[in-house]
Amino acid sequence: MKPLQWHLRLALILLVGMLALPWQRAGAQEENTPEFRLNVRRNFGYSSGSQIRGRFTNSIVGPVEKIQSVTYLIDGQEMATVTEPPFSYTYQTDDYALGWHDLSALVRTQDGRTVETPTRRFQFVSPEEEFAGVRRIIFPVLGGVILLMVLVMGAQMLFLREKTLNLPLGTPRQYGLRGGTICKRCGRPFAIHLWALNFGPWKLDRCDFCGKWAMVTRLPLEALRAAEQAELAAAAPQEPAGRPKPEDELRKKLDDTRYIDSDG
Repeated sequence: MKPLQWHLRLALILLVGMLALPWQRAGAQEENTPEFRLNVRRNFGYSSGSQIRGRFTNSIVGPVEKIQSVTYLIDGQEMATVTEPPFSYTYQTDDYALGWHDLSALVRTQDGRTVETPTRRFQFVSPEEEFAGVRRIIFPVLGGVILLMVLVMGAQMLFLREKTLNLPLGTPRQYGLRGGTICKRCGRPFAIHLWALNFGPWKLDRCDFCGKWAMVTRLPLEALRAAEQAELAAAAPQEPAGRPKPEDELRKKLDDTRYIDSDG
């Protein structure tokens, strides 16, 4: 046989082997995957990894149409037997001893087989352990949020401390998606910035005109337009109180000329 033919045959064998490999792996995975598995779902309470406390529901993952009944086990002892779909069982962890427990289920199929699910191990914890677990989760998160807020606010104060707008009084403004508010110090309306820090309905923001920081709330557009008109009225020049009008002054001068003696 020619060498070229051997090369072609070898290449064909390698190609067939590569194509068959994914199918072999899929078949091996299907063989290793259990027909039924135990699912533990939290209804209300605490769950962190293997530690649980509160109200939980055990159910079966798999072809439910093949199930006749399910017996749920804790440490090999029966918790409950369920004979109707969806074959789930709800319980309180406080009804059992604290500590580690092995949870599993015996599934009786319609064709008379009994299949045991793989065991899942959980630690039923006390209220004190639950609080400690929550504290380990919440405190770092809150600390990170507070630190981020401080950094953002510090950066804003650093870069914006000298920047203010020199907008003429009464100029109409666009307030954008977040709306606008009125500065409590200078009384001028300004648009709430996207980077303003939120505290529920309140926002920590910086006035574009006086540069002061304050807790503000979003105001209706009518109030903002009224504040713009108030600016315009404040900018209009006003005559001093008691000063006579120009036509009154002219009339007074004409009246005074009548008493002037032409010979004198």
